[in-house]
Amino acid sequence: MPAELLFTVITPSAGVRPRALALAVESVRAAVEHARREQGFDPARLELVVGFDGVAGQRPDSALANLRFVTIPRPAGQESGFGNHVRHALMGAARGRVLLLLDDDNALTEQALTTWLPLVDGPDRANAPELAIARGRSRGLAGHNG
Repeated sequence: MPAELLFTVITPSAGVRPRALALAVESVRAAVEHARREQGFDPARLELVVGFDGVAGQRPDSALANLRFVTIPRPAGQESGFGNHVRHALMGAARGRVLLLLDDDNALTEQALTTWLPLVDGPDRANAPELAIARGRSRGLAGHNG
């Protein structure tokens, strides 16, 4: 029986920062690996879905098992949806129980999943809030445009 998909990480991208996107994807892989080592997390329980804003976009290589790339058509008459229409479409495509939003110029910390796991998949998960918002910091990846 396949493992329950717990986390979906969604990442909207305009396709103009391929190096930053590659670093963001790598940060998810590193967080999964850290959670596997520290808490026995099964990597098959996380998916990363990258949505490009009306462009094909450069797709970084990754060892992540559940990595999907989709191109979301832009709204009629708009040059860009500035990520919001892509984010909404990705939310609809998410299959995990917990949704994590990650912009293409940000990165997860290595401890991100190990921090969330006890709250969303531990013995006290019945007492976890229905909605939790976590705010992170950009690792200054916006300058990696090449």
